[in-house]
Amino acid sequence: MHQSNIQFQISQLRQENQTKVMESIMVLILDFIFVSLIPQFLMIYVYQAQTSMMQQPPVLVEFMPVVATVIAVAYVAFAIVTNMMRSSKIRSLETELKTAEMMEDTTSFSSTDEELMALEKIVDDALEQHSPAQTKAKSAKKVSKKKK
Repeated sequence: MHQSNIQFQISQLRQENQTKVMESIMVLILDFIFVSLIPQFLMIYVYQAQTSMMQQPPVLVEFMPVVATVIAVAYVAFAIVTNMMRSSKIRSLETELKTAEMMEDTTSFSSTDEELMALEKIVDDALEQHSPAQTKAKSAKKVSKKKK
């Protein structure tokens, strides 16, 4: 149960990373569109009547591309930092998952005291049946039979 929870967290974090990357790309694309088109549209449609009298474009039109670019770059930097933090969390969860898998493997092979005592009894019985004195006597009988 614990391992499936860790695997779910890892997949969720990876999915969030992918989502942030896509959002960052969209923010940059929208920034490019905004920076290249909006000031011109403002000059054409909003300030159309006033452009003949103006000697300089309005301050809003001048600083709008700069502000939009700063916002886009700040969001991309935020996305990069959060993705790096999520990636480190993914790495730590993966090591935790490997540790949990190793612990599960070792617990599945461990024996209880009762099982160990039963195995010791089987080994002791086998050793008693085939004690060295009996094997030497049997081998001596075989050798004497072969000589006859």
